[in-house]
Amino acid sequence: MDIIVFAAISIFILFKLRSQLGKISDEEKNLHEEREKAKEEQIVAIQKQITESVNKVIEQNLEEENKIREKILGHLDETTKQTMLDILQRCKIDAQFFINGVKSCFEMVVKAFANKDSNTLRTLLSEKIFTAFQSAINKRDDEKKILHSNIISIDKAEILSAQIVENKAFVTIKFISKQINYFTDLSDQIIEGAKN
Repeated sequence: MDIIVFAAISIFILFKLRSQLGKISDEEKNLHEEREKAKEEQIVAIQKQITESVNKVIEQNLEEENKIREKILGHLDETTKQTMLDILQRCKIDAQFFINGVKSCFEMVVKAFANKDSNTLRTLLSEKIFTAFQSAINKRDDEKKILHSNIISIDKAEILSAQIVENKAFVTIKFISKQINYFTDLSDQIIEGAKN
């Protein structure tokens, strides 16, 4: 009989535990909802901070880009400036990238001319200008002169004009640079210019 009583009590206890286990009291439920709400509010606040930070960085970059653009294009008349902006937009580049690119191109032309690198010159120059450069190289060869060129600095690369003709951009740029240029003969004796 004791076994039946213990079995009945055990079944009753198990039934009660089963009905209570896995249930959340209203207090625990409210506490859980408050925690979830606090987490969501924290996430929203962090997202807002990130968005504000990103927008601030974008705004600062735009301001900096506008300052650089104004420094590079500010001296141009309105028509030329607008044409230059159109060229930059079509190429999907900014003014600073363009100026850095033309400076690099200028250096490449000077080095290629000194080294008699006709392939590079043909790539970088128009046919008319390439012909003039090639004639100067040929004349130098005939006179058995060797040109030594070294660009010390490019102090200024100033846009003078810009136009678009038949979907081609033509930009005239004035370079002011410090260079060392001198000629030697075949025995490496300086015959024109100086090393400094």
